Amino acid sequence: MENKVYSGNSIVFMEAMDLSDSVPYPIAEIIEGNPDAKIKVLRTKGARTNLQHVSVISAQPSKFHYKFQYDEAFQLIHGHLTILLDSGEQIEMRPGDILTVPAGHDSIFEIYEPSLKFVVVTCS
Repeated sequence: MENKVYSGNSIVFMEAMDLSDSVPYPIAEIIEGNPDAKIKVLRTKGARTNLQHVSVISAQPSKFHYKFQYDEAFQLIHGHLTILLDSGEQIEMRPGDILTVPAGHDSIFEIYEPSLKFVVVTCS
């Protein structure tokens, strides 16, 4: 099945780990390392939801600031990372772990090994 970005009522299938057609995902404030982040957007509009996008994002070992502009839910597919939230809470994530964060939070991501996450971003 050909990989495309869909909207609305389309059904999307992506083979595991298929990052073809991914594009650079800019990281504004890198603290150390080179995230070499890439994003593959799977959907940009929901049939009945205020969806911003559904995507997979990959990143290499690094440390960087990240502002949650929208509500986000993601599952780590592979890799190992920690997220330090502006609330002071530090979350360590391993494959299979799921996290939801409401819009407006600042964070620091520290990625320890090449990582891939499945992300759903919704408008507040």
